[in-house]
Amino acid sequence: MFQTEKGIPQSIPYRTNVDLKRITGVEFPEVTPVDSSWHDDFSSCETAIKFVPNKPLEKDFFLELRTVCKKDSCCWSKDSFGYHYFIYPDRPIDRTKGTHIRQVELDGEMVNDWDGDYIQVFIPLKGDTIYVSDGWCR
Repeated sequence: MFQTEKGIPQSIPYRTNVDLKRITGVEFPEVTPVDSSWHDDFSSCETAIKFVPNKPLEKDFFLELRTVCKKDSCCWSKDSFGYHYFIYPDRPIDRTKGTHIRQVELDGEMVNDWDGDYIQVFIPLKGDTIYVSDGWCR
């Protein structure tokens, strides 16, 4: 009854460190997208992009991530695997211009909207990769 489709996306929404800064608000080193995949089923769809930095990730970058986890803890977090960023964004997203979590009105009050588009970024503590997922779920 329900079908799951997987494949390679025809295009990817993010390609550069400038794009990563726009969606997260954090200055990223120069990166190159090296792999991508696409998934779609009855309740979600997602494009996942794997990046490698053009130069090894430096201590200053990880220091910035630790700082942003404290300043923007509703979207950024750290665990034993790495740094995570997750947001249901207002569109068009540009965190450098102040966009944040999408909100809707519920009973006369503005609340976070947990249904629809999301963006997720993962930077492992070990390794040289950055993963970005841009999707939709219900």
